[in-house]
Amino acid sequence: MKLRNVRLTLANIAPTTNAKSLVANEAGVIKEKGEDGKLIPDRIGGYSVSCTARRDSITIKFPLDVKEEWEKLKELLENDVLVEISFTDLKLTPFALVSSSGQLLSGVSAKAKSFQIVKSTADEIMEEIEF
Repeated sequence: MKLRNVRLTLANIAPTTNAKSLVANEAGVIKEKGEDGKLIPDRIGGYSVSCTARRDSITIKFPLDVKEEWEKLKELLENDVLVEISFTDLKLTPFALVSSSGQLLSGVSAKAKSFQIVKSTADEIMEEIEF
Protein backbone atom coordinates (compact mmCIF):
# COMPACT_ATOMS: atom_id res chain seq x y z
CA MET A 1 0.00 0.00 0.00
CA LYS A 2 1.24 3.47 -0.84
CA LEU A 3 1.36 6.16 1.83
CA ARG A 4 -0.76 8.49 -0.29
CA ASN A 5 -3.62 5.98 0.03
CA VAL A 6 -3.52 5.91 3.84
CA ARG A 7 -6.33 7.95 5.41
CA LEU A 8 -5.70 9.40 8.85
CA THR A 9 -8.11 11.13 11.22
CA LEU A 10 -7.74 13.04 14.46
CA ALA A 11 -8.27 9.74 16.33
CA ASN A 12 -4.96 8.49 14.86
CA ILE A 13 -2.89 11.26 16.48
CA ALA A 14 -4.92 12.41 19.51
CA PRO A 15 -4.02 11.21 23.02
CA THR A 16 -7.38 9.38 23.14
CA THR A 17 -9.28 7.90 20.21
CA ASN A 18 -12.51 9.74 21.00
CA ALA A 19 -10.90 13.20 21.32
CA LYS A 20 -12.43 16.01 19.27
CA SER A 21 -9.67 18.54 20.06
CA LEU A 22 -5.97 18.84 20.92
CA VAL A 23 -4.11 20.87 23.53
CA ALA A 24 -2.19 23.74 21.91
CA ASN A 25 1.42 24.26 23.03
CA GLU A 26 2.84 26.98 20.83
CA ALA A 27 1.74 29.35 18.05
CA GLY A 28 4.17 30.31 15.30
CA VAL A 29 4.40 31.86 11.87
CA ILE A 30 5.43 30.28 8.59
CA LYS A 31 7.65 32.49 6.46
CA GLU A 32 6.79 32.88 2.79
CA LYS A 33 9.12 31.36 0.22
CA GLY A 34 10.29 33.21 -2.87
CA GLU A 35 10.45 31.82 -6.40
CA ASP A 36 14.00 30.64 -5.70
CA GLY A 37 12.75 28.56 -2.75
CA LYS A 38 14.44 30.75 -0.14
CA LEU A 39 12.51 32.16 2.81
CA ILE A 40 11.51 35.81 2.71
CA PRO A 41 12.17 36.96 6.30
CA ASP A 42 9.68 39.84 6.46
CA ARG A 43 6.68 38.10 4.81
CA ILE A 44 4.30 35.69 6.50
CA GLY A 45 3.04 32.78 4.38
CA GLY A 46 0.82 31.18 7.03
CA TYR A 47 0.48 30.26 10.69
CA SER A 48 1.28 27.14 12.69
CA VAL A 49 0.15 25.68 15.99
CA SER A 50 2.06 22.96 17.81
CA CYS A 51 -0.25 20.56 19.66
CA THR A 52 0.16 17.62 22.00
CA ALA A 53 -0.39 14.38 20.10
CA ARG A 54 -0.40 10.73 21.19
CA ARG A 55 3.31 10.21 21.91
CA ASP A 56 4.78 13.38 20.51
CA SER A 57 3.71 16.79 19.33
CA ILE A 58 2.42 17.72 15.89
CA THR A 59 2.55 21.06 14.11
CA ILE A 60 -0.57 21.98 12.16
CA LYS A 61 -0.27 24.60 9.40
CA PHE A 62 -2.97 27.16 8.64
CA PRO A 63 -3.57 29.76 5.88
CA LEU A 64 -3.31 33.53 6.41
CA ASP A 65 -7.04 34.03 7.00
CA VAL A 66 -6.86 32.61 10.57
CA LYS A 67 -4.92 35.65 11.78
CA GLU A 68 -7.49 36.85 14.35
CA GLU A 69 -7.97 33.42 15.95
CA TRP A 70 -4.20 32.80 15.85
CA GLU A 71 -3.45 36.11 17.62
CA LYS A 72 -5.98 35.30 20.37
CA LEU A 73 -4.48 31.82 20.77
CA LYS A 74 -0.94 33.20 20.88
CA GLU A 75 -1.89 35.70 23.59
CA LEU A 76 -3.50 32.96 25.71
CA LEU A 77 -0.47 30.68 25.33
CA GLU A 78 1.94 33.52 26.22
CA ASN A 79 -0.03 33.95 29.47
CA ASP A 80 0.36 30.24 30.35
CA VAL A 81 -3.29 29.42 29.71
CA LEU A 82 -4.09 25.79 28.85
CA VAL A 83 -6.02 25.85 25.55
CA GLU A 84 -7.78 23.09 23.60
CA ILE A 85 -8.57 23.66 19.93
CA SER A 86 -10.64 21.86 17.31
CA PHE A 87 -10.04 22.01 13.58
CA THR A 88 -11.95 22.66 10.37
CA ASP A 89 -10.99 20.42 7.43
CA LEU A 90 -7.98 18.83 9.12
CA LYS A 91 -5.85 16.93 6.62
CA LEU A 92 -3.24 14.50 7.95
CA THR A 93 -0.68 13.11 5.50
CA PRO A 94 1.83 10.39 6.39
CA PHE A 95 5.30 10.70 4.85
CA ALA A 96 8.54 8.74 4.63
CA LEU A 97 11.78 9.74 2.95
CA VAL A 98 15.45 8.84 3.04
CA SER A 99 17.89 11.56 4.13
CA SER A 100 21.18 12.23 2.40
CA SER A 101 22.89 10.17 5.12
CA GLY A 102 20.64 7.19 4.37
CA GLN A 103 18.46 7.56 7.46
CA LEU A 104 14.72 6.91 7.08
CA LEU A 105 12.63 9.89 8.19
CA SER A 106 8.91 9.42 8.66
CA GLY A 107 6.01 11.18 10.27
CA VAL A 108 2.71 12.92 9.70
CA SER A 109 2.25 16.39 8.25
CA ALA A 110 -0.90 18.31 9.12
CA LYS A 111 -2.82 21.27 7.77
CA ALA A 112 -6.29 22.67 8.32
CA LYS A 113 -8.42 25.56 7.06
CA SER A 114 -9.07 27.00 10.52
CA PHE A 115 -9.39 26.23 14.20
CA GLN A 116 -11.66 27.11 17.10
CA ILE A 117 -10.81 27.45 20.78
CA VAL A 118 -12.93 24.81 22.47
CA LYS A 119 -11.79 25.14 26.06
CA SER A 120 -9.30 27.18 28.05
CA THR A 121 -8.34 27.55 31.69
CA ALA A 122 -8.95 31.31 31.26
CA ASP A 123 -12.68 30.53 30.90
CA GLU A 124 -12.62 28.50 34.13
CA ILE A 125 -10.79 31.28 36.00
CA MET A 126 -13.33 33.88 34.82
CA GLU A 127 -16.22 31.67 35.98
CA GLU A 128 -14.66 31.44 39.48
CA ILE A 129 -14.22 35.24 39.66
CA GLU A 130 -17.82 36.05 38.70
CA PHE A 131 -20.13 36.65 41.65
